[in-house]
Amino acid sequence: KRVPRSPFRVQVKPSGDASKVEVDGLSPKDKFFVDKENDFTIDTSKAGKGVPKCTIKGPDRKEVPCEVLDNGDGTYDCVFTPEEVGRHNIDVLFGGEPVP
Repeated sequence: KRVPRSPFRVQVKPSGDASKVEVDGLSPKDKFFVDKENDFTIDTSKAGKGVPKCTIKGPDRKEVPCEVLDNGDGTYDCVFTPEEVGRHNIDVLFGGEPVP
């Protein structure tokens, strides 16, 4: 049986603020090495509720596995091991929104 006035439309907003997330260890001066474990840190302590997600793609556009480890204090370590030399693209999301 159809529910009157359905379907219902709702606006879903992020629970946190991605603009308040800080990422440490991804500046041009930071170095990463092939076949070695590399890491960087995401600080969400000022951003509200949410969980960061990281996606890394290598030069061949294949995804590089990245483990996001909760440090229990609003920071997360992202650990990955690139298997190819070359430019890698790292995208960080918080609450489904890109971190600027």
